[in-house]
Amino acid sequence: MEPDHSRHATGITLRELAERCGAELAGNGELMIYRVATLEDADAKSISFLSNTRYRAQLASTRAGAVIVAQRDAEATPLPKLVTSNPYAVYARIAAIFHPPAVAVPGVHPTAIVAATAKVAADFLKPDCEGARGLTDAEIAKLKAISSRAPPAAPPAPKP
Repeated sequence: MEPDHSRHATGITLRELAERCGAELAGNGELMIYRVATLEDADAKSISFLSNTRYRAQLASTRAGAVIVAQRDAEATPLPKLVTSNPYAVYARIAAIFHPPAVAVPGVHPTAIVAATAKVAADFLKPDCEGARGLTDAEIAKLKAISSRAPPAAPPAPKP
């Protein structure tokens, strides 16, 4: 089963998010936040943001637990909030906290299947190159063997 990357399993307090993003906290700093969402789609465990005044009406109706706003919009909502000069940038930082990039695992997966006609660039196989970093000598040898294969012979012509 694939892990659910749409939320942080244990949540993060609004206070910690404010500290990590350099935003001013206004309201309940102990509020646990589990995910990021749009103003329209947020729920009580979500944090959302307003950076474009065109969406200010959604601020009044959002179900978000907390919001990220500019100082000019801080009084427009009673919700707990992070106040900043750049709400979009703070939202992006928080989204990165909840959705960190996946860590690449070096090597060749044991179930990998490589077509007999596959070609691997020679510079890909140098031990110090990016593509080979983390591969064992045996894995590099296997890839070199694949890259040196002659293309398969053309099928015989059909008989008349």
